[in-house]
This record gives sequence, structure tokens and C-alpha cells, in this order.
Amino acid sequence: MCSLFSTWSLTWLELEWKREEQANIWIPKALKGEFIGTYAQTEMAHGTNLKKLETTATYDPQTREFVLNSPTISSAKWIPGNLGKSANFIVVMAQLYTLGKCYGPHAFMVQIRDPTTHMPMPGVEVGDIGPKIGINSNDNGYLRLHNIRIPRLNTLMGHSKVSLEGKFSAPVHSKLAYTSMMYVRSMMVGLMGLGLAQAATIATRYGCVRRQGEILDGQGEVKI
Repeated sequence: MCSLFSTWSLTWLELEWKREEQANIWIPKALKGEFIGTYAQTEMAHGTNLKKLETTATYDPQTREFVLNSPTISSAKWIPGNLGKSANFIVVMAQLYTLGKCYGPHAFMVQIRDPTTHMPMPGVEVGDIGPKIGINSNDNGYLRLHNIRIPRLNTLMGHSKVSLEGKFSAPVHSKLAYTSMMYVRSMMVGLMGLGLAQAATIATRYGCVRRQGEILDGQGEVKI
């Protein structure tokens, strides 16, 4: 699995899919690396301002599906890692609509590429954003969804849920929706701190034995 999926999207699945019927479908596949995934939140117009995300997911009670759309150019998902060429499944943040009312951003599991041919699924517009200033080894991508239908159970229902009839059940507290994001961002700080500590340890040890420069000609280099 891609590193981003193992550290971010897998965390979303583990924390947000607490319903057994959902977890039994996706968690084993994710742990076995049976699909490549990524997390798609940032859009052309908005990123960390979740309330302003423009991608929509509208519940259809007749088919018991959510219909996902990118209604504007600015709603295109932009720069998620591994989206450009690698991922075939994504956890996408979209505004949840049901029974004519918006209940804010929620996470949905969406297949964007065929697992055999790796071609985009019907209604999926996806690609690589091209050269960047740095980290060009990572295939950052863009994504637009056009009437993509997914099963109701593809909604991550760890804290809130939508019934078969379309009734929305809110979480105990609205801030629970940020649980996964806060956990992963805290974990990222920890990982960066670990990398910094390892680098500092290597540099310090090398500094104890490294010789550099001659104080007196012919006397050899001295320890720094």
C-alpha cells in the first residue's frame, strides 16, 4: 500500500468504520494491500476549511446509494498524493445531502479506477497534475466526480450515519468528525520528530570523530 494510505486513509477506516458490516468488508482488504488508496480532501478552492468544500454526496433513498458530484471547477480535488496514477480507491470528503438538507462534510469510500485495467471508472475524471517544485516522485493528482453512485455502506459511519430511509443521525458531538484528522496530524508530528532525532543522533556521533582542517601546517586535521 502507499505510505499515505497506510498512515492516513487506513486510519480513517479503522477509526471511522466502527460498524462491523463495514469494517469486515474493507479493513482486511486494506491490511492485505489488496487495493491502493489515498485521501482526497483538498480542492481547488478550499482545503482545511472543511465547511466550504464543494464536492457533494446526495443520498438516493430509492436505490440506497449516494450520488457524488464535483459541481464546479473549483470543487475539483487537487494535489492528493498517489491520486495521479496509483490509487484505485479513495476516501473522499464531500458535503452530505439527504432529504433535501446538507449535513456538512463526511467521508466516503469511492472506487476511481478499475482494479484490473487501472482505467478510470465511468464518470471519474482523474489525472496527474504534472511537474512540481519538489517531490516529483509522488504522483499528486486531480479528481472530478460526475454522478458517481456508491452504496450507502461506503459512507464512513463511525460517528454519524444515514438510515435506509435517508434519516441522518448526528454524532454525540460534532467535533468527533475531526477525530481521525487530529490523530493523523499528531502522528505526523511524531514521525517528523523521530526523523529529526535520528538525523541529530547521526550528526552528533559523526561530529565526535570527524576531523576537519589543520590548525598548524603538517600537524594533520583536528577533531571538530
